[in-house]
Amino acid sequence: MPNRTGDPPKKRTRRHLFGTIVATLVAAFVAGVIGFVFAYPLAGALVCPRCFGFAPIAGNTYVEAAMPAADRARAAATLRQARAMVLQFYGSLDADPAVFICATPECYRRFGGGGSRGMAMLDRMLVLAPDGTTPVIAAHELSHVELHARAGAWRVWFGAIPRWFDEGLAINVSDDPRYLLPGTGAARCRARTRDPLPETRRDWMAQADDGLYAVSACRVSEWLADHDGRKGVLALAARIAGGGSFDAPER
Repeated sequence: MPNRTGDPPKKRTRRHLFGTIVATLVAAFVAGVIGFVFAYPLAGALVCPRCFGFAPIAGNTYVEAAMPAADRARAAATLRQARAMVLQFYGSLDADPAVFICATPECYRRFGGGGSRGMAMLDRMLVLAPDGTTPVIAAHELSHVELHARAGAWRVWFGAIPRWFDEGLAINVSDDPRYLLPGTGAARCRARTRDPLPETRRDWMAQADDGLYAVSACRVSEWLADHDGRKGVLALAARIAGGGSFDAPER
């Protein structure tokens, strides 16, 4: 049969082989992306909320599509109240995370939620369980995100800020009555200890219970009293973002 392209057989073979390799690599990449998205649904929802059953309600906020209209309105109001609490502490909001609000326990479990009522991922997103859609829980998670944004999310991820401080600060910002009394400083403590507290995420998760949250909240409440409250937190975040350490002496 005549060679209609005019290419020598060897050249046609190389071109065919090159096309096959490219197609294989593209297919592998697409499969890898799909596998990653479904292995890590938090990241997947961030890329395509609708693919994971969420509908937008305002800005960067999404609710499970099955959520009734009245519950959507209450969720939006709760989030506004929580943002106001975090704003009152920090003075401004540097972070603009995607917020995903679940209407069913199955939705929250799909994102890896266990016994918690909310969870944050770096400074990019947070997810609230049905029973976590309260001003206190939402403000707790928003506090995590705000601190991470100011200090550098990856710096925090790799341990630049002790986990007990991150959690204790979120409790103070959200003014969680489960772990803090009314008042200021040490007067807020429901429980205290001078024992070392968990520094890493892994150690925290291995020990986390109400008692640990309470003593961490107490220690941060005392820290705030000794470091001029919000000003001390802002200075700490700036120092961490600049490459400093949590325990570095203040200037």
